[in-house]
Amino acid sequence: MVQDRSESWTRIGLSHGLRWLWGALGIGGLVVFLLLAAMVGLRETSHRAGTPSTVLLSSSAVLSTEVGPWRTTINQAAKETGVPAPWLAAEIVVESRGQAQAGTVGGAYGLMQLEPGTMGLTTAERANPTDNIIAGARYLAALHALFHSWREASAAYYGGAGLEMALLPRVPMPWARSQVWLNVVPNPGANTLTLAQYADVVAKVARQFRGVTKSMG
Repeated sequence: MVQDRSESWTRIGLSHGLRWLWGALGIGGLVVFLLLAAMVGLRETSHRAGTPSTVLLSSSAVLSTEVGPWRTTINQAAKETGVPAPWLAAEIVVESRGQAQAGTVGGAYGLMQLEPGTMGLTTAERANPTDNIIAGARYLAALHALFHSWREASAAYYGGAGLEMALLPRVPMPWARSQVWLNVVPNPGANTLTLAQYADVVAKVARQFRGVTKSMG
């Protein structure tokens, strides 16, 4: 009888332990999955970096004052990561209007409005315009490797990859189908655009720069 009771308590303990472990793995698994996706994205984009297919901002292009001062760094980041320079420039316009010292109460900072700890950057690195742009480009490249769409990458950049993965029934999905699932405003107290609206705004701005193609969608 004592042995049976002991075995019963052992099974209960294991049951609770397994439930706790399963919950931990659920959260940890998402983090690991995103980290792996980031590493895969960086490896994939490193093969594309510097190739003729890399879309750059031409020196002869008429650029806004929000982007013009950062053209060289934007092109450098595009070559290193494979993110089309016009798309990267559009993110800068939408996020900070080209203001290197732009910041938010929540802690986002710089041209790409990077949150503390993004891509392992220190506070000083986030404040450096070159480091800020390149880190933002690497983050976008990792998100593109995960979602296979620049619009979806920008939506995740805006609202978080975890939220986007929770909303979409599967990943990756064509933008024509996924945008229906992304009509959600992340953190409504601070934002007004839905994930889909934000991505479309970035796409619209990107088209203003030379060299943008439909394949960037």
